[in-house]
Amino acid sequence: MGKIELSKRLAMVAGLVTDSKSVADIGCDHAYTSIYIMENKLADKVIAMDVNKGPVEIAKKNIKLYGMDDCIEVRLSDGTEKLSENEVDTLLISGMGGALTVRILSMRPEIIARCKYLVLSPQSELFLVREYLRTIGFKIIKEDMVKDEEKYYVGIKALNTYNECRNNNICVNGNSSNNENISVFDRFGEYLLLNRNDVLKEYLIYSLNQNEDILLQLESAYKKGESDSVRRRIKEIKELINNIKEGMKYYGM
Repeated sequence: MGKIELSKRLAMVAGLVTDSKSVADIGCDHAYTSIYIMENKLADKVIAMDVNKGPVEIAKKNIKLYGMDDCIEVRLSDGTEKLSENEVDTLLISGMGGALTVRILSMRPEIIARCKYLVLSPQSELFLVREYLRTIGFKIIKEDMVKDEEKYYVGIKALNTYNECRNNNICVNGNSSNNENISVFDRFGEYLLLNRNDVLKEYLIYSLNQNEDILLQLESAYKKGESDSVRRRIKEIKELINNIKEGMKYYGM
Protein backbone atom coordinates (compact mmCIF):
# COMPACT_ATOMS: atom_id res chain seq x y z
CA MET A 1 0.00 0.00 0.00
CA GLY A 2 1.53 3.30 -1.11
CA LYS A 3 1.32 6.55 0.80
CA ILE A 4 -2.02 8.27 0.89
CA GLU A 5 -2.47 11.25 -1.42
CA LEU A 6 -4.58 14.19 -0.34
CA SER A 7 -6.29 16.94 -2.31
CA LYS A 8 -4.56 20.32 -2.28
CA ARG A 9 -7.10 21.49 0.29
CA LEU A 10 -6.56 18.63 2.74
CA ALA A 11 -2.78 18.68 2.24
CA MET A 12 -2.77 22.37 3.16
CA VAL A 13 -4.77 21.68 6.32
CA ALA A 14 -2.65 18.72 7.37
CA GLY A 15 0.48 20.78 6.76
CA LEU A 16 -0.58 23.15 9.51
CA VAL A 17 -0.32 20.32 12.04
CA THR A 18 3.15 20.82 13.50
CA ASP A 19 4.64 20.57 17.00
CA SER A 20 1.79 18.24 17.98
CA LYS A 21 1.76 14.98 19.91
CA SER A 22 -1.93 14.11 19.75
CA VAL A 23 -4.60 15.39 17.35
CA ALA A 24 -8.39 15.19 17.35
CA ASP A 25 -9.62 15.19 13.74
CA ILE A 26 -13.21 16.44 14.14
CA GLY A 27 -15.44 15.54 11.21
CA CYS A 28 -12.81 13.09 9.97
CA ASP A 29 -15.02 11.71 7.17
CA HIS A 30 -13.03 8.76 5.75
CA ALA A 31 -9.92 9.54 7.87
CA TYR A 32 -7.64 10.43 4.96
CA THR A 33 -6.25 13.47 6.80
CA SER A 34 -5.73 11.41 9.97
CA ILE A 35 -3.81 8.76 8.02
CA TYR A 36 -1.70 11.42 6.27
CA ILE A 37 -0.81 13.01 9.62
CA MET A 38 0.49 9.69 10.93
CA GLU A 39 2.26 8.68 7.71
CA ASN A 40 4.18 11.93 7.72
CA LYS A 41 4.92 11.77 11.45
CA LEU A 42 3.15 15.06 12.17
CA ALA A 43 1.86 13.66 15.48
CA ASP A 44 2.19 10.55 17.64
CA LYS A 45 -1.54 9.81 17.84
CA VAL A 46 -4.80 10.83 16.17
CA ILE A 47 -8.37 10.46 17.39
CA ALA A 48 -10.56 10.49 14.26
CA MET A 49 -14.12 11.57 15.08
CA ASP A 50 -17.29 11.93 13.03
CA VAL A 51 -20.96 12.38 13.84
CA ASN A 52 -22.14 9.96 11.13
CA LYS A 53 -21.93 6.17 11.37
CA GLY A 54 -21.25 5.65 7.66
CA PRO A 55 -18.01 7.67 7.51
CA VAL A 56 -16.89 6.19 10.83
CA GLU A 57 -17.14 2.64 9.46
CA ILE A 58 -15.29 3.61 6.26
CA ALA A 59 -12.66 5.42 8.36
CA LYS A 60 -12.06 2.23 10.37
CA LYS A 61 -11.59 0.22 7.16
CA ASN A 62 -9.15 2.79 5.71
CA ILE A 63 -7.14 2.95 8.91
CA LYS A 64 -6.86 -0.84 8.98
CA LEU A 65 -5.93 -0.88 5.29
CA TYR A 66 -3.04 1.52 5.92
CA GLY A 67 -1.94 -0.35 9.06
CA MET A 68 -2.67 2.54 11.41
CA ASP A 69 -4.84 0.72 13.97
CA ASP A 70 -2.31 1.22 16.74
CA CYS A 71 -2.04 5.01 16.38
CA ILE A 72 -5.43 6.20 15.06
CA GLU A 73 -8.52 5.68 17.19
CA VAL A 74 -11.97 6.22 15.68
CA ARG A 75 -14.94 7.52 17.65
CA LEU A 76 -18.56 8.24 16.75
CA SER A 77 -18.99 11.73 18.19
CA ASP A 78 -20.87 14.97 17.70
CA GLY A 79 -17.95 17.40 17.66
CA THR A 80 -15.91 17.10 20.87
CA GLU A 81 -18.67 15.22 22.73
CA LYS A 82 -16.64 12.01 23.15
CA LEU A 83 -13.31 13.73 23.79
CA SER A 84 -11.85 13.86 27.31
CA GLU A 85 -9.87 16.73 28.81
CA ASN A 86 -6.14 16.69 28.07
CA GLU A 87 -6.48 13.87 25.52
CA VAL A 88 -5.14 15.98 22.67
CA ASP A 89 -2.99 19.07 22.26
CA THR A 90 -4.31 19.90 18.78
CA LEU A 91 -7.88 20.09 17.51
CA LEU A 92 -8.46 19.96 13.75
CA ILE A 93 -11.77 20.97 12.15
CA SER A 94 -11.97 21.11 8.36
CA GLY A 95 -14.65 21.32 5.70
CA MET A 96 -17.46 22.85 7.74
CA GLY A 97 -19.08 26.27 7.66
CA GLY A 98 -17.85 29.02 9.93
CA ALA A 99 -20.95 29.00 12.14
CA LEU A 100 -20.73 25.23 12.65
CA THR A 101 -17.01 25.48 13.39
CA VAL A 102 -17.74 28.06 16.09
CA ARG A 103 -20.53 25.88 17.49
CA ILE A 104 -18.16 22.93 17.83
CA LEU A 105 -15.51 25.10 19.48
CA SER A 106 -18.06 26.42 21.96
CA MET A 107 -19.62 23.02 22.83
CA ARG A 108 -17.11 22.11 25.53
CA PRO A 109 -14.85 25.04 26.37
CA GLU A 110 -12.95 22.97 28.94
CA ILE A 111 -11.62 20.80 26.08
CA ILE A 112 -10.59 23.77 23.92
CA ALA A 113 -8.93 25.54 26.86
CA ARG A 114 -6.51 22.61 27.22
CA CYS A 115 -5.53 22.47 23.56
CA LYS A 116 -2.30 24.13 22.51
CA TYR A 117 -3.30 24.53 18.87
CA LEU A 118 -6.44 24.78 16.79
CA VAL A 119 -6.14 23.94 13.08
CA LEU A 120 -9.25 25.11 11.25
CA SER A 121 -10.41 25.34 7.65
CA PRO A 122 -13.92 26.79 7.49
CA GLN A 123 -15.55 26.79 4.06
CA SER A 124 -17.64 29.90 4.73
CA GLU A 125 -17.95 32.83 7.14
CA LEU A 126 -14.29 32.80 8.07
CA PHE A 127 -14.75 36.13 9.83
CA LEU A 128 -16.94 34.38 12.45
CA VAL A 129 -14.11 31.98 13.25
CA ARG A 130 -11.40 34.63 13.38
CA GLU A 131 -13.55 36.79 15.66
CA TYR A 132 -14.42 33.86 17.92
CA LEU A 133 -10.79 32.81 18.32
CA ARG A 134 -10.07 36.18 19.90
CA THR A 135 -12.90 35.75 22.39
CA ILE A 136 -11.41 32.50 23.69
CA GLY A 137 -7.79 33.66 23.83
CA PHE A 138 -6.40 31.96 20.71
CA LYS A 139 -3.98 33.88 18.50
CA ILE A 140 -3.73 33.11 14.79
CA ILE A 141 -0.06 32.38 14.13
CA LYS A 142 -0.29 31.11 10.56
CA GLU A 143 -2.71 30.97 7.65
CA ASP A 144 -2.47 29.40 4.23
CA MET A 145 -4.68 29.47 1.15
CA VAL A 146 -5.03 27.22 -1.89
CA LYS A 147 -7.17 26.96 -4.98
CA ASP A 148 -8.46 23.43 -5.45
CA GLU A 149 -10.80 22.47 -8.30
CA GLU A 150 -11.72 26.12 -8.94
CA LYS A 151 -12.60 26.80 -5.30
CA TYR A 152 -10.61 28.75 -2.72
CA TYR A 153 -9.81 27.38 0.73
CA VAL A 154 -8.13 28.89 3.79
CA GLY A 155 -6.36 27.08 6.61
CA ILE A 156 -5.87 28.68 10.02
CA LYS A 157 -3.49 27.69 12.82
CA ALA A 158 -4.14 29.32 16.20
CA LEU A 159 -2.11 29.15 19.42
CA ASN A 160 -3.67 29.08 22.86
CA THR A 161 -2.66 32.33 24.58
CA TYR A 162 -5.57 32.41 27.04
CA ASN A 163 -3.44 32.96 30.15
CA GLU A 164 -1.42 35.69 28.47
CA CYS A 165 -4.64 37.23 27.16
CA ARG A 166 -6.30 37.08 30.59
CA ASN A 167 -3.28 38.57 32.35
CA ASN A 168 -3.32 41.51 29.97
CA ASN A 169 -7.09 41.93 30.16
CA ILE A 170 -7.53 41.74 26.40
CA CYS A 171 -9.90 38.78 26.12
CA VAL A 172 -13.37 39.62 24.89
CA ASN A 173 -16.34 37.65 26.13
CA GLY A 174 -19.37 36.77 24.08
CA ASN A 175 -20.10 35.51 20.60
CA SER A 176 -19.11 36.82 17.21
CA SER A 177 -20.69 39.87 15.68
CA ASN A 178 -23.10 40.02 12.78
CA ASN A 179 -22.15 40.73 9.19
CA GLU A 180 -21.91 44.48 9.67
CA ASN A 181 -18.60 46.30 10.09
CA ILE A 182 -16.41 43.27 9.50
CA SER A 183 -12.74 44.25 9.52
CA VAL A 184 -10.59 43.45 6.52
CA PHE A 185 -8.36 41.27 8.72
CA ASP A 186 -11.31 39.22 9.96
CA ARG A 187 -12.69 38.97 6.44
CA PHE A 188 -9.50 37.92 4.62
CA GLY A 189 -6.91 37.16 7.28
CA GLU A 190 -4.24 39.42 8.74
CA TYR A 191 -1.51 36.81 8.20
CA LEU A 192 -2.44 36.32 4.55
CA LEU A 193 -2.66 40.05 3.84
CA LEU A 194 0.55 41.05 5.61
CA ASN A 195 2.43 38.24 3.86
CA ARG A 196 0.80 39.11 0.52
CA ASN A 197 -0.36 35.57 -0.13
CA ASP A 198 -0.53 35.01 -3.90
CA VAL A 199 -3.69 32.90 -3.81
CA LEU A 200 -5.48 35.53 -1.73
CA LYS A 201 -4.48 38.17 -4.29
CA GLU A 202 -6.04 36.06 -7.04
CA TYR A 203 -9.15 35.57 -4.91
CA LEU A 204 -9.54 39.28 -4.20
CA ILE A 205 -9.46 40.11 -7.91
CA TYR A 206 -11.93 37.33 -8.67
CA SER A 207 -14.22 38.32 -5.80
CA LEU A 208 -14.21 42.00 -6.72
CA ASN A 209 -15.31 41.25 -10.29
CA GLN A 210 -17.96 38.80 -9.11
CA ASN A 211 -19.44 41.10 -6.49
CA GLU A 212 -19.45 44.16 -8.71
CA ASP A 213 -21.54 42.16 -11.19
CA ILE A 214 -23.87 41.06 -8.39
CA LEU A 215 -24.22 44.65 -7.22
CA LEU A 216 -25.24 45.83 -10.69
CA GLN A 217 -27.92 43.14 -10.88
CA LEU A 218 -29.25 43.95 -7.41
CA GLU A 219 -29.37 47.70 -8.07
CA SER A 220 -31.22 47.05 -11.31
CA ALA A 221 -33.74 44.86 -9.49
CA TYR A 222 -34.20 47.43 -6.72
CA LYS A 223 -34.96 50.17 -9.22
CA LYS A 224 -37.77 48.00 -10.55
CA GLY A 225 -39.41 48.01 -7.13
CA GLU A 226 -38.00 44.91 -5.46
CA SER A 227 -38.31 44.38 -1.68
CA ASP A 228 -36.34 45.75 1.24
CA SER A 229 -34.43 42.46 1.37
CA VAL A 230 -32.77 43.50 -1.90
CA ARG A 231 -31.84 46.84 -0.37
CA ARG A 232 -30.24 45.06 2.61
CA ARG A 233 -28.35 42.75 0.29
CA ILE A 234 -27.07 45.77 -1.67
CA LYS A 235 -25.72 47.20 1.58
CA GLU A 236 -23.96 43.91 2.41
CA ILE A 237 -22.38 43.67 -1.04
CA LYS A 238 -21.16 47.26 -0.87
CA GLU A 239 -19.53 46.59 2.49
CA LEU A 240 -17.90 43.47 1.10
CA ILE A 241 -16.60 45.38 -1.93
CA ASN A 242 -15.13 48.01 0.39
CA ASN A 243 -13.35 45.24 2.32
CA ILE A 244 -12.04 43.72 -0.90
CA LYS A 245 -10.65 47.06 -2.09
CA GLU A 246 -9.07 47.64 1.32
CA GLY A 247 -7.46 44.21 1.11
CA MET A 248 -6.14 44.90 -2.38
CA LYS A 249 -4.22 47.89 -1.03
CA TYR A 250 -1.86 45.44 0.69
CA TYR A 251 -0.82 44.33 -2.79
CA GLY A 252 -0.44 47.86 -4.10
CA MET A 253 -3.59 47.53 -6.22
